[in-house]
Amino acid sequence: MNSEEISTKTRAKNRVKARQSKGAKITLAALVRKRIFQAVMFAGGVLCVFLLVWTPRQDHSNPDAKMQPSGTEKHSAEYFLSPFFFPVARKGGKDRLVRIQFALKLMPEHAEKIEKNLTQLRSLLFKRLQIKKVEDFRDLQRLSALRREIQEVVNQRLGESIVEKVLVTQLLVF
Repeated sequence: MNSEEISTKTRAKNRVKARQSKGAKITLAALVRKRIFQAVMFAGGVLCVFLLVWTPRQDHSNPDAKMQPSGTEKHSAEYFLSPFFFPVARKGGKDRLVRIQFALKLMPEHAEKIEKNLTQLRSLLFKRLQIKKVEDFRDLQRLSALRREIQEVVNQRLGESIVEKVLVTQLLVF
């Protein structure tokens, strides 16, 4: 055998080895991708189950007409208003967006009065909320003053003291 034949055989062997190692690398890479995909799918499934179990259930059929008895008192109920979403001014320049939701603590027999005047009440509350500053939503004292103001507005509009307390159930400033 001459040197040319030996080098040809050696090259052929090297090509076979390269193909085998390349196939092993491809197979290994495919296996790694498959395992990563399985892990991500498992983690996603666990996250979905967690969110389904730990998130509160809400009835979205008519958000303004939700009456729920309060657990602390026998004779009062909470009336949940749908959220308000509006821009507010800021001292330094740019406006901020606010999303806020209230629950009105009242006697169950007064729910009809609120439902009859819901459009006017929301309009009045929206106008009051729009003139507020961002600082009014960040300070607890100002927020409690806002709750008392909303209670007064609702009671004034309905002509009697129906709302016992106003609760802030959601507050986002962004």
